[in-house]
Amino acid sequence: MPETRLKAQLVGSTALTDLIGTRVFPVFLPQGVTLPAVTYQRVGTTPLNGSTGGGDVSFARFQLNAFATTYAGAKAVAKQTRIALRAWSDSTGTPAISMTSYHGEFDLPEPSEPAQDNYIHGVMQDWFVQFTST
Repeated sequence: MPETRLKAQLVGSTALTDLIGTRVFPVFLPQGVTLPAVTYQRVGTTPLNGSTGGGDVSFARFQLNAFATTYAGAKAVAKQTRIALRAWSDSTGTPAISMTSYHGEFDLPEPSEPAQDNYIHGVMQDWFVQFTST
């Protein structure tokens, strides 16, 4: 699964783990988690088809969210996430990762408690990961 490879790439980045430790979670932040942290989710997969039929190459679109207690903190985590994934390729694992493509980001405020005015700050990033299934 490209999700497993994506998480491993993020927690393998010293500059990112200096900020968040290993707090990289699929889809949702766990309740009561210490911030800053990152979530990821696959929001789509498109197979790469050629004139001779389908192949084993696909593009997975991922949403990554960098969360922190401050706006500056969320931006710092997002920056290190971009650096960790920028121009990433790795054919040594399964699935093989051919390339990543960054498609932008926007601010994503989230209430930390439904009945409170406290907010955690988030930055959402849009990524495409090209991978080869074997």
